[in-house]
Amino acid sequence: GFNKSHSVAYAIIAYKMAFIKTYFLKYFICALLTNAIGNDIKTNIYINRARRSGIKILSPSVNDSNLKYYTDGASIRCPLSIIRNVGTAVANDIIKEREKGLFVDFCDFVLRMYGTGVNRKVITSLIESGSISFGYNKRTLIENLDTVINYADIAKDAGIIEVEKPYIKEYEEYSKSELINMELRTI
Repeated sequence: GFNKSHSVAYAIIAYKMAFIKTYFLKYFICALLTNAIGNDIKTNIYINRARRSGIKILSPSVNDSNLKYYTDGASIRCPLSIIRNVGTAVANDIIKEREKGLFVDFCDFVLRMYGTGVNRKVITSLIESGSISFGYNKRTLIENLDTVINYADIAKDAGIIEVEKPYIKEYEEYSKSELINMELRTI
């Protein structure tokens, strides 16, 4: 009786999984990716499967991502927690702060988040992964990071006095190979 009951139970589970995989592939892959957070090998396999099926994988974003993978229209959005140096606790802090209102620009993000578990290393990882852009390229954000952090420190200490946002000097973007290496390092 033991073997028969288990074979029937496995058959039912296999049938249900095959049904979901066939008719709800995007949600199925999304669930697999969420369960594989932290396992790079399985994550790569599932992302490649999604791409072969025509499902677009959207990069993490400080204004859009959550703690888990989720479907965003016909695409799957990556969570902030998959970025190296970010982790679940910092991603949760960013999401809680975002509930008060979306981040308007780079200075707004640094002002609201710097010092609350978000440090220079975390911000650099977010920039390199493409989670922060606000219309600027990665090199511009990284080169202006010290200035914006100084602004955030002064603005937090100023109290009711309004501090003017710093001028962000634009730089030419990194080469394509440098950009690819950055993303591979952080995600």
